[in-house]
Amino acid sequence: MAAKWALFEPVPFSILAFPGPTGYCFRYQTYWSGMKANGKLSPELEDYLEAIFVLAREKGRVRVSDIARMVAVHKSTVTAALRSLAARELIIYSAYRKAELTGRGLRIARRVARNHEAIRKFLSEVLLLDDVEAEKNACRMEHVMDRAALQRLVQFAEFTEKHRWSRSAWKARSGGQKGKG
Repeated sequence: MAAKWALFEPVPFSILAFPGPTGYCFRYQTYWSGMKANGKLSPELEDYLEAIFVLAREKGRVRVSDIARMVAVHKSTVTAALRSLAARELIIYSAYRKAELTGRGLRIARRVARNHEAIRKFLSEVLLLDDVEAEKNACRMEHVMDRAALQRLVQFAEFTEKHRWSRSAWKARSGGQKGKG
């Protein structure tokens, strides 16, 4: 398959269709076969699964135009990515139809979304980065951290969520103000 490149300017988080201060990471998108050398799904295709998951949860249906708007790429780029995901049996998709996650696709999408949210919350609520910086960093971190480190970070973030005393003690020691890194 020939390489396709789509370059775009980052979209302000406030215009993405997500509740609260959260946006999802859709940075410079590179589309190729969608697999890394180690056989894992590429970060870009993980982002498409995450977008499908979020849109399905919020709207109940997932159209190419909705994904393109969320990811800020052309519809043709989304179509190519959806075909790649369908070939891997992660989604059910055909032209002019809505995209649906398969069981395996749903498991991957949930994992990616859970990791993203845990990292974002950790950066925002524990390390006290402002919401935009926490979002940007979570987007990058969720795809580059190895599985063991990411799993431990998610566990720690969930632990601090359950044990608010540790977070308030940290805020008191760090001055308690959010800011840029």
